[in-house]
Amino acid sequence: MTAAGLVRATAPKWIDHSEADALPGAGPSAQTRRASEAFGLLSEEYARTSSAQDVSFRQLVGPIPVNDLSHSIHPYPARVLRQIPRFFLHCEQLAKPGDVVLDPFCGSGTVLVEARAAGVHGWGIDCNPFARLLSEVKTTPLDATVATRSLSEILSRAKASRAGITPDVVNVDLWFSGPVKRALARLYRAIVEADLRTEVHQYLLVTLALTADRCSLRDTRIPVPVRRKDWKQHGDGQTTSDVWVTFDALGRSIASRLAAVPQPALVSTVVEGDDASQAPAIFAGGLSNRLQRPRLILTSPPYGAAQKYIRSSSLALGWTGLATSSELAGLERGLIGREHLHKDECLDLTTPPGQIARDISRVASDDEVRAAVYANYFRSMDTAFKSLISLLEPGGILVFIAGTNVVAGELIETHAHLESLALRYGMVPILQLRDTIRGRVLLTKRALGGVPLHAETVHVLRKPAA
Repeated sequence: MTAAGLVRATAPKWIDHSEADALPGAGPSAQTRRASEAFGLLSEEYARTSSAQDVSFRQLVGPIPVNDLSHSIHPYPARVLRQIPRFFLHCEQLAKPGDVVLDPFCGSGTVLVEARAAGVHGWGIDCNPFARLLSEVKTTPLDATVATRSLSEILSRAKASRAGITPDVVNVDLWFSGPVKRALARLYRAIVEADLRTEVHQYLLVTLALTADRCSLRDTRIPVPVRRKDWKQHGDGQTTSDVWVTFDALGRSIASRLAAVPQPALVSTVVEGDDASQAPAIFAGGLSNRLQRPRLILTSPPYGAAQKYIRSSSLALGWTGLATSSELAGLERGLIGREHLHKDECLDLTTPPGQIARDISRVASDDEVRAAVYANYFRSMDTAFKSLISLLEPGGILVFIAGTNVVAGELIETHAHLESLALRYGMVPILQLRDTIRGRVLLTKRALGGVPLHAETVHVLRKPAA
């Protein structure tokens, strides 16, 4: 079968996880054989043409149910398409059971969840504390009976309490009616004062954060907080009972999903670190006692000026006690691709040499501030890639997903620029795939100049063996 024919073929069954849990020595599963075959054919075609291969990961992997694994327990924004890590983590050319995959921009843990299911050790890094919490919860098996019993106990304590503890949530009175705020505060107090195992405590915090989101006055269709149009009418009709019912229902639903988290023998998942460029130091500082160096880095880096993860997580950060309102700006400053720069930073247009510098110069002729934002982005990604590649095992693989941006009317081939950064540090391209985007959130008209992105490109590069 040709590469194009394989990509067009449908495969609704090959990603079945029941087949993935084969006994040791039983040989590769059907999805591993199919993914490896597809990767081989696509790589051969890329070697022949040196051109990006057009694929549909949805078609190549097959449909994945909404409630599959623990992926959708929380609507964290801009999650990577699940079929992408599922495909690559089953390619024998890239990772085998027992290897370590690192996602240095792990977000809510999509790659880490898929790694556990594939029998691969996972390591996630992210600058957003709520993303790290969510990734830990989604990759930690939890007994449903224990979880629901703790849920009921917390709910009973909250209902019986006379006063709660309201954490420092940004603009709390703007986003929550009085009855909802008081009920959430009683739940928060019950959770923080209870003597709970770490995994149960974290599960309850995620449940609280999601309850706060569902009971807030914001428009839940928009990732960043925006008040719903009928906020006053909606708030006037809310009661504490709405919070109790929502917390109980969400908690039971999440518990059932976490009970089904894969538990492959001797496979671990760690979420440690908030700065991708510090990965070597994090590894040397103690993680090396628990994991080997990563064999595979699989990630979807942030886009320049397009993502607003801290703002979209601001209410969750507050209700989980992970960040006060005054700490949000500091978290924002730690983001790669942040849109707001200090005035001194707006004067710095230095970038890695080559086409990146030429593109930034073109943007600067129309908008120096936007040029500075992207110059800062590419400098940060250059630092991150240098560190990450130095940590990658010799012969290891870097897979990253990126697209294009339109900045001040200029097309910026972000994915190609990121590949050029990886090439600076010795990586060798072995495959490039292009997949059409159906939809994406958090891409503003201002960031894109009103021009939508039509495709994402997946770059696969190998580190030369020592």
